[in-house]
This record gives sequence, structure tokens and C-alpha cells, in this order.
Amino acid sequence: MNDDLTELEHLSKLLAIEKQKDFEQFRAFVQSLPLSERVSEGYAWYPVQVAKSGYTYGERAYVTLERTKKTELQHQFRAGQPVRFFTNSDEVTKPEKSGVIHSLTRKRMKVILSSKDLPDWLTAGSLGVDLEFDERTYREMEKALKKTKEAKGNRLAELRRIILGEQPAQFAKLPEVQLAQLNEPQNAAVNQILAAEDVAVVHGPPGTGKTTTLVQAVKQLCLVENTVLVCAPSNTATDLLTERLADEGLRVLRIGNISRVDEKIVQHTLEAQIAAHPDSKTIKKVRQEAVETRRKAMKFKRRFGGEERRGRGEMFREAGQLSGWARRLEEQLLERLLDGAQVITCTLVGSANKVLGNRRFRTVVIDEAAQALEPATWIPIARCSKVVLAGDPFQLPPTVKSNEARRGGFGITMIEKCLKRLE
Repeated sequence: MNDDLTELEHLSKLLAIEKQKDFEQFRAFVQSLPLSERVSEGYAWYPVQVAKSGYTYGERAYVTLERTKKTELQHQFRAGQPVRFFTNSDEVTKPEKSGVIHSLTRKRMKVILSSKDLPDWLTAGSLGVDLEFDERTYREMEKALKKTKEAKGNRLAELRRIILGEQPAQFAKLPEVQLAQLNEPQNAAVNQILAAEDVAVVHGPPGTGKTTTLVQAVKQLCLVENTVLVCAPSNTATDLLTERLADEGLRVLRIGNISRVDEKIVQHTLEAQIAAHPDSKTIKKVRQEAVETRRKAMKFKRRFGGEERRGRGEMFREAGQLSGWARRLEEQLLERLLDGAQVITCTLVGSANKVLGNRRFRTVVIDEAAQALEPATWIPIARCSKVVLAGDPFQLPPTVKSNEARRGGFGITMIEKCLKRLE
């Protein structure tokens, strides 16, 4: 087995060890607690009430939940985390739905449910929301490592060998740019990013203007590339990049969950841009017609003749056709928004979002790379031909919960490896 493949195989084993340790800790410190303690420790909100509910793009159901008691308590929830929305009502047969936190404030939380249907117990009372184990993040890291290990004869296989030190990174000879708003080291970093054909690394301690440099580099890349993918490990860092890039006048589309409900961020989200588009009114109207038609069909009495049965079947078919039409219109709108963006921002795990489909990018820019576990860094790289890593390798490394995984090198980031191997 090649050294790069051996290294990734070792990394996969460390990822499995870390996942098991993380799950054991979650089960011990969260799942085992009674509800009252989960609330006091910040792992649950209870009771809550539904402030709003409906459907977002892709016909995904959502609920906005509001704390009604103990709002002063600190909590452990963050955007992007999986949760369990439940009721303790004795009259409900299926009392829970899983979902993901889209956004939250001190008192409110918007949850995108994993099902297309809203639960019929929204008004049942005794509602609450629990933190769940983050299986999805590990699943996406596992998939990314598997895809990278199995890559043969394609760009991902080449990037794997370059990043893991099996072959050198190449740089083109281009005319240098000199941006007045940047100092000499920052301009040198921008030129390195533009000249890189495979991998570029931008590093330095806080205060050296890494984010400023990255934003200007992305602006230059947008002059020669259709769309640049920009990622960071956390929603907070991704939202900061979104704001800074938009301030430069770039058309930015933010995919996934957001760290704060701020109009500077919200206006760039996919949901907001779909809602603001003129075509969204047509989609909403067609979808509402489908709902009304289905509701009429459901009102037929159980005992009816052949003619009524045929009419009911026709109504269900019509509702299905209307739903399909709305879905196609929405998919077309989504593609236009994605095609029209100069920059798409998301977290590393968010780059696996289904809305991106099989879309590829020339360049991915990864900020705060020194805070990212290597398996997560491979997720967006699989979509791209060129990688830009930025961060401070001397800051605290990403959190690793398993001592065994840490001893095995699981906390060593991709930017650290690149700095040692690509010099």
C-alpha cells in the first residue's frame, strides 16, 4: 500500500476510535440524565412552545421553538447540531421527531425536521427539545476518507498525493498583483494563492490579517473563476467570512445553518434568497394548491361509490402533479441561484449538503484550517481542483476527546502536514 493510502487508513482507524469515545461520553453525560437535569445542564429546553412552523425549500418541515421557562439558563445548543423534538403528552403515539438546529437566539430555536411532515402533536403541550449525538458529522468524515482513499486516476487522487507529501505542489508563473489595501507579506500571500495550481498555505499568528488577505484573494479568484467555494470548520467563522466577502460587493450564497440571526448574514442564506426571488410566489401558490387538493380528497367519506372513488383518486393524482411541478420550479430556481453566486460559503461538513449535488469548483478556500480535524477537511476538497488552507498552526489544535486517538496523531491538522511537507 502507498504511504499516502497507509496514512489515510490509519486516520480512518483513529476516527473510529474518536467517534466511539465521543458517543460514550455523550451517553454518560447527556443521555443518562433525567429531563430536569438535562435542562439545568443546558442539554435540553423544556417546556417550549411552537412560535412558528412551516416548510422551507425542498418541502422540509421546520418549527421555531420558544423557551417559556428558565430562559436565563445557559445552554449547550449550537447551529448545526442534531436535536430531538418531543412531547411528553400521554395521548400521542409517535411523540418525537429528529431534526437539526438551523439558527437560535437566547430564547428561540429554529429546527429543520428530518421529515417532510409536521407532527400532528404541535398543540399537544408538554413540548421539549433534546440535544442528540452528532452522528452526521462523523458519517460525512467517514465518507470523505473512504472517497479519498478509493480515488484513482482523478484530481482527488492527485491532491491526495500532493497534500500527503508524495509529490510536489506546482505553481504557475503569473504577473504579480499589488493591492493597495494590503501590506507586502499580505500581497505575497495573495500572489501565492493565485499562482498555486494544487495547494497554497497562508499562515500566521492573530493580527497578521489572514482573513483580510483571504477575502482579497477570493475577490481576485472571482475574476477568473465562475464560483469559489469558501469554508471554515464552524458556523461562526463561516458567517464572518460571508459578511466580509459580501462587504466587498461579491454575490455570496450561504449554505447551511447560521450562527446568529443577523440580517447581514440572513440576507445571503439560500432560504432568504429563494424567498426574495419573484418565482417563489409561484412556487408557494402551486404548493398551496397541492395541499388544498389533497385536503379535499381526504374529506371524502369512507363509504362512497365508484364515481366518488374515482374522483378521490383523481384529486390525489392532481395533488401529486402539483407537488411535482412546485418541486421542479424550486429545483430550477435553486440551480439559478447557485449558478449566479460568485462565492458559496458553508462549513466543512456543510459542503456535503445535498443542494450542491455533484457541483464542482476550481478552488476551495478553507479558513481556520488549524481548528479543523483532517477528515473534515477532505469533505470539500473532493469537490475541487485546488486547495487554499489558512490558519495559525501554533494555536490550540482541534478538540480530540480520545487520548488514544490523540496519541495516534488525530489532532494533527492538514495545514500542519502541508507546512512540513510542501516547503
